[in-house]
Amino acid sequence: YREGFLWKRGRDNGQFLNRKFVLSEADGVLKYFAKHDAKEPKAVIKVDNINATFQPTKIGNPNGLQITYLKDNSTRNIFVYHEEEKVIEQWRVWEEGAYGQRENVSHWDAWSRQARNIEPKMIPKAMR
Repeated sequence: YREGFLWKRGRDNGQFLNRKFVLSEADGVLKYFAKHDAKEPKAVIKVDNINATFQPTKIGNPNGLQITYLKDNSTRNIFVYHEEEKVIEQWRVWEEGAYGQRENVSHWDAWSRQARNIEPKMIPKAMR
């Protein structure tokens, strides 16, 4: 289970807003919330439908990540970034690890160890 805040680009105006993201390995989903105190997520995305790639040029930030997924037989994209490179790398590792765990991929242990090694030093307290 991972929880934190990323800057997400809005669909209509392209403005980046700080959004809460939750990644649940047990449920195999990535959720994001439109408001910090929202009880219900704006989106619930199955990790086995996610393809996350670094896209700094497309997003306009050196730590930009494009999350592509299927919803209702359509390809959707979420564009996010974090000010700290290690934090966005961490989210990428967690997403891969969550997918690996769901698929019983043996690399999950390596990803999980890597995530634990980065997390305490690099993630702001607000994100822990």
